[in-house]
Amino acid sequence: MNALYPQAFFTGYEIVDIRIKEARRMFRLFELDNCEMIKQDILEESFVMPSATIYCIYDFSFPEDLELILKKLSVLIPTNRFFIVAKGDSVQSIIQAKFPEFYANKRFAHGKQWSIFSSFQNNN
Repeated sequence: MNALYPQAFFTGYEIVDIRIKEARRMFRLFELDNCEMIKQDILEESFVMPSATIYCIYDFSFPEDLELILKKLSVLIPTNRFFIVAKGDSVQSIIQAKFPEFYANKRFAHGKQWSIFSSFQNNN
């Protein structure tokens, strides 16, 4: 993606030190200068979801934690247009069961291990 979209920037959030260290090692190895990994507990109430074009979420925790992140993303809908790349059965099921705002416009796609949803409403 770096070669195709050199102007794109990736920011990842993680709380496990070894995952942060490995991500940063991979960024250096592949010369991904437009990537950063920040140590941050995104489940903290004070964490404000930054504006982005694409959010990637995977089954990183309990369903309640995934719902909390999806609620934080849902709040962004009135002012932001974005995509969610969801990897994992739990997050995909939660979106489909509790967050119709991410698929109400029928603009979503499913693969074997991922789904793409969006905040785009109607024909916006």
